[in-house]
Amino acid sequence: MARIFTYFVKLVKFVAMMIIMTIVCTVAWEAFLAGKVYTCTDGPTGYLTPGDWVHAHDGLPVVVVPKIVPPHDMSDPDTIKQGWSVTGLWSVWVVFLGSSVIVSVLFAWIPWVETLDWLAKRRRENVRAV
Repeated sequence: MARIFTYFVKLVKFVAMMIIMTIVCTVAWEAFLAGKVYTCTDGPTGYLTPGDWVHAHDGLPVVVVPKIVPPHDMSDPDTIKQGWSVTGLWSVWVVFLGSSVIVSVLFAWIPWVETLDWLAKRRRENVRAV
């Protein structure tokens, strides 16, 4: 029974950290990519809408531009900055998602109380040694 409770606590910590990391990744995506690397005239797209960043619509292909300008009219084509591609956006998204999973697993499975106790003990030993 104690083992089931331990796994349940780890699962709860994992889910909580995934939610926090999703918020962090969404904010980072909006701050560094959306509107700076691409624009979509269909409305807001970002970390939570993978793959829907830019696309051809109404016969208008995605336009590669040297500089992203503020949002356009719905009749304008989607734009992506020179040097970037949908594959590049997918790569960044995968890195964000992978980082979220790794941080969440580490947070959930490292026994924090024991680790903090161990660090405090080492600090006390180092202070005495000096």
